[in-house]
Formats: sequence, structure tokens, C-alpha cells
Amino acid sequence: MVRIRIRGVARISFVLAVSLVILISINGRAGVVYEEPATLPYEMYRGTAVWADDHALIFGGRIETGQLDTIIKFDPNSKEVETQSTRLPSSRVSMSSVWTGEYVYVFGGDHSGHKLNDILRYDPATGVIVRMEEELPMELVGSSAVWFNSKAYIFGGHNNTTFSDMIFVYDPGLGTISALTVGLPTPRAGTSAVTDGNRVYIFGGKWNQDVLTDIIEFDPATESVGLVQSRLPSPRYHISAVWSGEYAYIFGGSNGTQATDEIVRFDPGDDAVAKLGARLPSPRERTSAVWTGDIAYIFGGQHGGESFDDILAFDPEGVSQEDDITLYIVLAIMIILLVVLMPPLFLMKRKRER
Repeated sequence: MVRIRIRGVARISFVLAVSLVILISINGRAGVVYEEPATLPYEMYRGTAVWADDHALIFGGRIETGQLDTIIKFDPNSKEVETQSTRLPSSRVSMSSVWTGEYVYVFGGDHSGHKLNDILRYDPATGVIVRMEEELPMELVGSSAVWFNSKAYIFGGHNNTTFSDMIFVYDPGLGTISALTVGLPTPRAGTSAVTDGNRVYIFGGKWNQDVLTDIIEFDPATESVGLVQSRLPSPRYHISAVWSGEYAYIFGGSNGTQATDEIVRFDPGDDAVAKLGARLPSPRERTSAVWTGDIAYIFGGQHGGESFDDILAFDPEGVSQEDDITLYIVLAIMIILLVVLMPPLFLMKRKRER
């Protein structure tokens, strides 16, 4: 009888300990989303954003009354939002952009229904913006872009009549832009792209009436393209994404009918996709996002006829208040069980020794 009780207590203690370790591990990576006290100057969407060393820059976008030609600076340290005196050459939406470490390059977009193929260079140090002599080979709206090995790679997009499967490479050092011989598996727009420093991953998108769940892997070194086995949990486009150094995080998006508030994590090492417990405060699409090194900031967005001026912070390692409460409850239960079970266990052990 004593042995049975001791073994039962030991098993209960083991199960509780393992459960606690798992719970702490899960909660430590649960992630948390919160709204910054600062807001954007407008309720806006369809802009593009980069992280420029210690601040975010948001270019263009749309508000209820029309398009923007603004460059907005957000400093997470001071929580200040400032509209820069420098303006884009024209208002525009649905561009892609990259940060080189010195300049921001902005590609294409839409100006009042007129599709653009220009390349803009913005210098945050001087506030000077220049329209480059080089131009995209075609007008592009809804492309995505990454900076890799001193070149910008621009993926997909459309010009109203044609969806593109092209991958363009822009080398500002040489002043050249060209199309790779390899393209995306199918034409698409409304994607988002990240790079882990070795490969590029392009998420989702739309082709004609088809909204996609694809995750494309592109290797710039070999100029090879393929689909990974994992897919997004559901079709979506008009998404934003960041690379954290370990995972890609994909925010919101639309399936063509309704937006989602989901945050999806993609692990290229395990080729695994997971929906996180953390969610955006409301469904939204056409956001822009940046990664600071430990936090992602998501700007604006749209859901139905409503647009947003909030700045959301996503901390992948954060623990929400609800997670904290759950953890405390489990800890309290474990302590109570140990207090109740340990004295009988001790007494039974003493009895056996006699």
C-alpha cells in the first residue's frame, strides 16, 4: 500500500513538473500585442515602411479622402510621430521598399489610378529624395521587395491588366535593373517578403481571383525558386511580414472577402507554420510592418470601410496578462498539491524505515 501511494505521488509530481515546464515554455513564446500611446497622423493604409537603424519610416498610403505623399517618422524610444518636410514626388499607394543601411528605395505604386514604374531614393540623413534614372521594366502595384547582398529584389505585382511573376534585381551601385530568367511559380500581387540572410520567403498573394496560401522560397545565390511544403493557414493577401532573426511573422491580410486578425509564425528551419495565440486587436489588411531587433511594429491598416491610425507593437517573447494569470493559477495549484502530498509521503517513508 505504501509503495503504491509513493509511486502515485511521484507520478503526480512528475506530471505536474513536466506540465509546468511546458506551460512556461509556451507562455514564454506566446507573444503579446499592444497599442503604442502614439498614433499615426491619419487613419491610413496601403503605405510601405522600413526600419532605418533606430526609427521607422512610412511612405505614402491612403486615407478616406485620397492618397498621401507623406514620409512619416516613428521613434519608438521617444514615442514621437513626425511628418517629414520632404514629400514624395507624387501621392502613391501600394509600393514596395527596402533599407540599404544608408538609403531607402521605393518601387512603383499607384498614383490616382496611374500605375508607376519609378524608383525613388530617400536619404534620411539629409531629407533628400531623388527619382532615379533607372526605372522598373513595367509598372508595378502591390509588389514586395527585400535588400540582399547590396541588391534589391522585387517580386511580382500587377499593372491592372497583368499580374507579374517576374523577379527584378536592382543594383544601385551599378545603376542597373534586370529581370531574372526564373520567376515566381505563378503571377501574383499583394505578397510580403522577408530574408533570413540566405534565402528569401514570399508569402501569399493574389492572382486574378485566386487568393493564395503559398510560401515561396527564393535562393538569390543560385537564382532558384520553389514552394516549401508548409502553407499559410488560409488564403491571404495584402499582408505585412517581418523577419525576427529566427522566424518570419505574418500579420493580418484578407482572403478577398474578409480580413483576419491572425499572426502567423513561419519557421524555415523546420518548414513549419503556426497560428499564434496573440492576435491583432481587430481584423485588418494593407498594413505595413518593421522589425526593430526585438519588436515588430505594425502600422495602420483597413477592415471593410474602416481604417486605422494605431501603431501596434508585437513582442514575440512577451507574455500577456491572461497568460500570466494562467501560469499563476497553475503554480498555486502545484504548491497546494505539494503541501498536501509531501507530509503523507514523508510520514510513510519514516514508517517504512521503522
